[in-house]
Amino acid sequence: MAKLRADLAVIKADLAVIKEDVAVIKADVAAIKSDVADLKDTDFENRLYRKVEALVSRAFGLRRACVVQGTMQRRDRDFAETVEDALEAGLITDEQHLRIADTDFILRAQRRDDRASVWIAVEGSDRVDVEDIKGVRATAESLGKVFDVETFAVTVGYGIGAVGLERASASGVRHMTL
Repeated sequence: MAKLRADLAVIKADLAVIKEDVAVIKADVAAIKSDVADLKDTDFENRLYRKVEALVSRAFGLRRACVVQGTMQRRDRDFAETVEDALEAGLITDEQHLRIADTDFILRAQRRDDRASVWIAVEGSDRVDVEDIKGVRATAESLGKVFDVETFAVTVGYGIGAVGLERASASGVRHMTL
């Protein structure tokens, strides 16, 4: 009986060590998942940055598309000053100003047929959701107030549900798959 008790004590001690090890493994796996998600986001942003000008140019029949604000670059100085001037003049609110600043990509382009200037707001996300749709629509509307020209709102992602597509369409937001 003493031998069984001693063996049981060893098993309990081993089990305690195993529980500690499992806790460490769980924490490590959570950290790895977070790191992988960050890498996927960075990869998505890099891919979108390289392709966004061509994507919107083809979709809307544009030329001379140029990113003036993007996740991978500084804001274009003239663009930033014009937005600041619009805020100071009361054309847009502080909230609209911040929404513009938070937008993933903003492009300036020309329509191919008449060379008229247009602005494009783009939100990119692995899984596009209602907040992306609402946000990019709000940015496009604000850009219209700032520049007084036609604007387009675009979401780009790997996935969007049927409900998301309906919401995007109803909001005048074009969805593209990267």
